[in-house]
Amino acid sequence: MSERRDGTPQNLMNAFMRFKKLHWHHSPVNGLNHSDIGVLLCLLKNSKPDTEGMKVSEISGFLRVKPPTVTQIINQLDSKGLVQRTVDSKDRRVVRIKLTKKGVDTVETAHESFYSLFEELVDFLGEDQSKTLTFLINQVFLFFSQSQEKEM
Repeated sequence: MSERRDGTPQNLMNAFMRFKKLHWHHSPVNGLNHSDIGVLLCLLKNSKPDTEGMKVSEISGFLRVKPPTVTQIINQLDSKGLVQRTVDSKDRRVVRIKLTKKGVDTVETAHESFYSLFEELVDFLGEDQSKTLTFLINQVFLFFSQSQEKEM
């Protein structure tokens, strides 16, 4: 590893590493982190209207995280009044999770904030460069996905 590496691969790696220096972990909603917002978004997008809500196992399946992790997040969201727990009417052993009105408002605020940031990016780059960037990011994702599959 003592050899010095220059050129396009190094420049590309450096470009990706610069993102780490940004404070992307800052949430658009005070008091919530990205995991919290992820659970709220999952509930918003995957809960069917007029149902009792989702099971923790369903949420963990969508988010690809372990149920105990989701349970911890649900506990925090519940304490903030963003979700509510109810007992399943068909199986009293099952707990269902549903967004409260405050939870819906919160996740919509977070989504709008995030979306407006990308609108600003499109304004900054222009439509053509934004489309090119989208294409390239999707290609990068495909490359790393295929690379990861080869390792398995």
